[in-house]
Amino acid sequence: MKVMPTTFDAKAATWDEEPRRRAMAMDIVAAIVQRIPLTTGQRVLDVGCGTGLVGLPLAVVTKSVLGVDLSEGMVAKFKAKVQTAHQSGVTAEVRDLVSAPLLAGSIDVAVSAMAFHHIPDVDAMLRSIAGCVAPGGWVAIADLECEDGSFHDEPVPHLGFDPAGFLSNMQRAGFEAVSQERVHVMQKPPGGRSYPIFLAVARKL
Repeated sequence: MKVMPTTFDAKAATWDEEPRRRAMAMDIVAAIVQRIPLTTGQRVLDVGCGTGLVGLPLAVVTKSVLGVDLSEGMVAKFKAKVQTAHQSGVTAEVRDLVSAPLLAGSIDVAVSAMAFHHIPDVDAMLRSIAGCVAPGGWVAIADLECEDGSFHDEPVPHLGFDPAGFLSNMQRAGFEAVSQERVHVMQKPPGGRSYPIFLAVARKL
């Protein structure tokens, strides 16, 4: 999912220490919970899961989350947090969903936060997610709105996305559009430039 996994490996140990990152994750989780009827037993997939800032709070409700990421360091941190919290039914693995897709119909809800602008082939990833989400299932993807390249210190495949256009990409992959809206604004540095974050929600046809 994410490019340059070794870069994220190095950042994994201190990833959760950034207050702005935690605040963004909390807003994304709150928006997902408001828009998707989560219930115990739903099989949740967290795409580009990182350390679990979004997936693990959702696991409190569903009790079942699979996190996938290309970064071994991030996955290790995710697993350590699961072990500390004794969250059975929750796990993570290093996996590229494009080259190694999950079984058809094995997921009820797929979520992703701030991972897609790191994914070179967005359409291929959306098709892979559509392939594993069961009919009637949900997908919720949060990411940057279009920006000028100043959000990152290193090159990334995408400088954010047009939210409406991203929702159209989800439709082409086999989802029925539900909504897209801004759910958070991050400032970098604190008090500096604003970077809006959108959440696109859709259902599997």
